[in-house]
Amino acid sequence: MVKNYIIVDVVRDDKIDQYLKKGWEIIETTRTVYDNSESLLNYHIGYPIELKIRDLKIIIEAYEKYGFKEELYKKIAESNGHDLEEYDTFNGGNYVVNDTVNFMEEYEFSVNNNRIKYYKKLSQEELKNRYGY
Repeated sequence: MVKNYIIVDVVRDDKIDQYLKKGWEIIETTRTVYDNSESLLNYHIGYPIELKIRDLKIIIEAYEKYGFKEELYKKIAESNGHDLEEYDTFNGGNYVVNDTVNFMEEYEFSVNNNRIKYYKKLSQEELKNRYGY
């Protein structure tokens, strides 16, 4: 099985332990000989993509815990000329496809494995016409 690494590096033997403790893996070693007497052992190491994904999820979870996901959604909506307050997950509204909705739905799927649909809330007039109130 071929292992996928997000980062590949070379370190000396005096640094290898600190990398291994962080989850790096040894791919191979090479020895360089200097002046036919001294040699230096180098470790070719890789940081597994699974660990990088884990690291990023930990950061994203912290962002979500402190409300930055909502701030991100708000900024995305503003940059697209939309008002985030006009969107909800309640499907009594109109499902729309635009850059704001696409971003929020992709975020939920990619980060949280949730398939959430966002709907544009109906205006008072649309509510009256649709539901008679």
